[in-house]
Parts: sequence; C-alpha cells; structure tokens
Amino acid sequence: EFTCACEQEFGTMKTNLKIDEKTNTVLFPGTSLKIKTAGLDCGHRIMNKDLQKTLQAETHPFIEVELNRVLLNVSRKELDQYWTHLIAETCMSMVDKRRNIKMPVQARRVGANVYQFRSFQEIRLSDWDIEPPTALLGAIKVADTFVIYFDLFVEVTQEN
Repeated sequence: EFTCACEQEFGTMKTNLKIDEKTNTVLFPGTSLKIKTAGLDCGHRIMNKDLQKTLQAETHPFIEVELNRVLLNVSRKELDQYWTHLIAETCMSMVDKRRNIKMPVQARRVGANVYQFRSFQEIRLSDWDIEPPTALLGAIKVADTFVIYFDLFVEVTQEN
C-alpha cells in the first residue's frame, strides 16, 4: 500500500448558490476544483513519475471535480460543530473522460464563516479505461481500485 497526497490550495472562488426548496438541494452552477495531476505526491520520485504517466499528466494536467448539487438532510438546520451527513452529486473528469459520481459528505462549521467538508470516493482505474501501472517487469502491480479523500475548509462570504 502507498498513499499519494495533494496539498494544493485553491484560493478564492466565487459561486452563486441556488436553493431548490422543492427538492431540498443546493445547486452550485459552475463550481469545480481542478487538481493538478502533477501535484500528486506519493513520497517517491519513481512512483510519482509512474502515477503521472498512468494519469497522462502531460496531456491531461488536471483532474476536475465539478460540484453540481448537494442533497440536504431533512432537518435543514444550519451546520454546527457536529458532523452532518450530506450527499454531493459531482462530475469527475480525468484523462478526457467524465463520470457522474454521488459522494457521501460530512460537513460541519468550524468557525464563524468557515466550514469543513470531508468525503471519500473509491475509483476504479478500469472504469476510466486506465491500465494500472506495473513495476519491475510486472512483479509489482498497482491495484485497479484506489480511494480519493477530500478534506476541504471553505470560508463563505457574501457580496452585496
């Protein structure tokens, strides 16, 4: 087993939230995270190079996760310091392919206007037509499945 990390900071982003009262969802038009494929660090130069080759970093420099909507829990109470469970409907783009993915999300307020969102998603490389990398003439094989973990801190401000 090995872990690759991405400590990328995304800076300021603006979005216009839309709440759909009928479906109890929040819509996020045009909201996405672009993760630098070359920014994934597995702690070893050769592993980084193999991962970048597998994910075709030269021709596809980003993995993009679009946030389309979040299904709110029934209570609709404001987030507080306790974790609330939500479902995020996303669209992930990787190596020129797009997949709609529903992700479980844990959310909580950690400051006056600061929120923390955690999620994970299991990804099968074969679902993206990606062959898992091998090393040492096939003696070492990477599993087809890996898990992406998200831990985002978001500060919310309102513009007049």
